[in-house]
Amino acid sequence: MPALLLFTDNPVVPSPPRGRVRIDSGTIVTDKGTLLRGCRVSTDWDEKLPKRSEISAIKELGLNAVHLYAESFVKHTPGELHELVDTLVKWTAEESLYLIITIGCLMQNHTFNYEFALGFWEYYAPRYADYTHVLYEIHNEPSGVPPYPSKTIDMEREVYSIIRKNAPHTHILFFSYPIPKNPEGIFKDIIGLGKKIDWTNCSIAIHSYEVTEMELETTIREVKAKGYSVLNTEPCSLSPMIVNFRQSQIHEKFNISYLHFLLPEEIAAPEKFKLPIENAEITWKPDFGSWPSGTPSIVAVDAFSRKEAEHYNSQGGPSGIKDMGPRIGFISNDDYAIYNYLDFADGAIQFEARVASGGIGGWMEILLDSLDGQLIGKMEIKPTGGWDKWITKTCPVKKVNGKHKVVLHFKGGQYDLFDIDWFQFIPAALP
Repeated sequence: MPALLLFTDNPVVPSPPRGRVRIDSGTIVTDKGTLLRGCRVSTDWDEKLPKRSEISAIKELGLNAVHLYAESFVKHTPGELHELVDTLVKWTAEESLYLIITIGCLMQNHTFNYEFALGFWEYYAPRYADYTHVLYEIHNEPSGVPPYPSKTIDMEREVYSIIRKNAPHTHILFFSYPIPKNPEGIFKDIIGLGKKIDWTNCSIAIHSYEVTEMELETTIREVKAKGYSVLNTEPCSLSPMIVNFRQSQIHEKFNISYLHFLLPEEIAAPEKFKLPIENAEITWKPDFGSWPSGTPSIVAVDAFSRKEAEHYNSQGGPSGIKDMGPRIGFISNDDYAIYNYLDFADGAIQFEARVASGGIGGWMEILLDSLDGQLIGKMEIKPTGGWDKWITKTCPVKKVNGKHKVVLHFKGGQYDLFDIDWFQFIPAALP
């Protein structure tokens, strides 16, 4: 049991606590041996907490952890928001949730304030040292692509010494790489930290911005193969703040812990979390409740509402398309994107898409269920005069009803054929 810390200003009494995390097969796992899966709270940004009921509600959606961006060097002094942090430590303890505490950047990512980082951990490291459900992440995105500058490594090393002196048993997360593209750079940073790091109780935190699914998989695979623990504390959300189900599939595939960059209120919105997870057929055994374990039933989205092109479930081909935020691009001949289940109800007769081409253009085949599935339509896309010169095009499709996966198969003479913003189907009979 953790000792009672007698805070003079706001005592925190955890009950019941979770046991400390441990490392198993290259990632952090809970006292039950399950992955950490969670959401975020940003007191650094809002200087307030969500409702207690919103924190509790994440447990019924398969989650067991909260990622707290506690304070920021941009506008706070170390310990300034301790009452909010104390309260969240208390709530998560009482809800049997894990809590990862870090320093926020307030949009000034890839930088840090050295003195603030030291002061923050001098203040907070001893404050929650005996709380077995709390983990410490040294700093949110202190630099960019690995390897980090020597000054960043020096800061991480010095903060590690502060935490270990004051919280000898708390799990520590290093680096928090925003763009984890270069495993060799990560290994260089590990060497730069020196030989005094106890990696039996430390992990490497990554995020996953500006990386393809293949690059993310490669980094995870190679870091784990070297014997280090890795987890994702900030997967790149799909706009508008929708769970990144593709990256979730990767984390589940490689059995690594991950915490979404979604607020509790966003987790609670079915269209932002629950339905996309079910549509992507992702399951796990939760710490609480029963969702989403078991064999999922087919969950389909409305085929007649706009589908953001970057919300594909899988993609492939000779080069593979790229998620470019509000669009997909770098489309080459024979690439494809697959979108899990769309509900065509009583039938669709037309396909509509928002496209642009600064290249030679091409066409896309529209198929059902697989690359070898039924071809229901074909849309020609001519050059539009630029990559930001968007037009809306339509083409007829064979009448289709029911629930199906949709495959967009791209054809053309070379690479960089066209970009796609969104698409939708038009019903056989408009209401």
